[in-house]
Amino acid sequence: MALPSYTLTIDGREVSFDIEAEAFAMAASEFDARGEKLEISIAMGDCVYIGPLQMRHWWKMKREGVYYRDIPY
Repeated sequence: MALPSYTLTIDGREVSFDIEAEAFAMAASEFDARGEKLEISIAMGDCVYIGPLQMRHWWKMKREGVYYRDIPY
């Protein structure tokens, strides 16, 4: 069985990952470098499962240290 593929879309540019946590790490780096107005989403296969608004919310919580620690990213 093949592992799922994750696609991080940053302002229309797509980057593929085999590991979800790596996609989140790149998203955080992009937000840190370019600010919260980025349009970032994460898809698994053909389905977007975390859209831009959720990604901004996640990044703000992560930056402020107010996110759920049991989530691995």
